[in-house]
Amino acid sequence: MIIGLVPARSGSKRIRNKNIFKLNGKPLVQYTLEAAKNSKLLDDIVVTTDSKKIIKLSKDLNIKAPFVRPKKLSGDKVNMLEVIKHVIKKKIFKKVKLIVLLQPTSPLRTGKDIDSAIKLFYKKKPDTLVSVTTKKNVREKSKIMIEKNGYLSFFNNKIDFYNKNKEYIIRNGPAILIMKKNLVIKGKIYGNKIIPYKMKKKVSIDINYLSDLRLVKKYLRK
Repeated sequence: MIIGLVPARSGSKRIRNKNIFKLNGKPLVQYTLEAAKNSKLLDDIVVTTDSKKIIKLSKDLNIKAPFVRPKKLSGDKVNMLEVIKHVIKKKIFKKVKLIVLLQPTSPLRTGKDIDSAIKLFYKKKPDTLVSVTTKKNVREKSKIMIEKNGYLSFFNNKIDFYNKNKEYIIRNGPAILIMKKNLVIKGKIYGNKIIPYKMKKKVSIDINYLSDLRLVKKYLRK
């Protein structure tokens, strides 16, 4: 069984109530919920949130939001691994093999993207798949991934030389992150074998600032 997991907490550091911020008339999170529903390979979808508004929106779209996420798992600095493990412990689904994490801050990612990533995962048989794009002058070096022989590793300041003019592979949110359930149970999201799902820059916008919202609005109007 493959489940789509949408983590959509109520708070946000830079944009107030970001996940329910109206983007061309729809709450931001709705774009991800609709993309998940348009996927042909996800067997089911679940939302984990501490927001009653997001729970209602999810249920209106016939998407499972069966519990309110605890406050201790809803802060800025909460480890996503703990959020995923919390969902697994709820035992909402039986026989889950793959978890497809879909961040609500990537509104231009589509159901076709999700399905293409799942197909690639089954073809390559990695531990983890992460969606990526390319970028120069990267602010957050923790997002940089180094590709070698088709596999990814994290940028290491002690080993890897950073050049602001070089175009790097970076995690684009990530918009799509696929992992084995067994890996999560062992306390990991990223296994030893990590492969990229490469996405165009346009659809890789990860909304963190108001400027990102303006750019997405521009693309949605086209």
